[in-house]
Amino acid sequence: GRYGVTPTPIGERLAKEGRTIAGSALRADDAVDQWRLGLSKELRVGVGPVLAVALMGRFLEAILASGWESALRMEVGSVARLINRLDHGEIDVVFGPSQINRAQARLTQEVVLDDSIAIYAGARNPLAGRQDMVANEELAGQKWIAMGAVSGLRGSTREVLEQLGLKSEAVFMNFSGDATMAFHLLNFTDVMCVLPRRLVDMLPIPKRFSEVRVEARLPTRNVALWTSAANHDLPQIRLLRERFV
Repeated sequence: GRYGVTPTPIGERLAKEGRTIAGSALRADDAVDQWRLGLSKELRVGVGPVLAVALMGRFLEAILASGWESALRMEVGSVARLINRLDHGEIDVVFGPSQINRAQARLTQEVVLDDSIAIYAGARNPLAGRQDMVANEELAGQKWIAMGAVSGLRGSTREVLEQLGLKSEAVFMNFSGDATMAFHLLNFTDVMCVLPRRLVDMLPIPKRFSEVRVEARLPTRNVALWTSAANHDLPQIRLLRERFV
């Protein structure tokens, strides 16, 4: 064409199939490499972004030191995407929140870490470091950011703000699949965010931001190990669950 080369419809279809074939060939190469290393199985594990930063590095360090014998393929992403991939058999296990707004007929979950939601103020916010209870009206007009905003979670930032009577508040920045940028903003600006309290306490990074005490009872945000019903009792998945707990 006048503006360069564009694929025909059949070219686009064949390119898609080619990418699938290339991916299968790469996975086959990985399987051979794992066999040469004496690894008989591969476990495909999905992890939510906050959990990945807070805990999974130390967990993986611990299981490697314990003589773990299965290959691991780790994927960090939004919980909604990971659960969808689990439902389609593209992932074996997902570590993510137990409260998800979606049908789960073919999936099972087991809570492996109890947690609850809390509200945090960035280091430069006047509310940071407050020891007394903060009134709901003091939360109005703040700059809110959200992690997992499109993850389909109960207890999302929007639901928490509505629970606090802040229905008109806008979330001006959303993060999905990565938490490091959001934690940077909390450490160096005046933004506010809804986060799981126990995971925040476990963060291995410096925390300049602080929790804001509110009168409302906020939702739980327990971490569950999700699997398909068919794979729930596989030995390597059961072992992964036991080691995590």
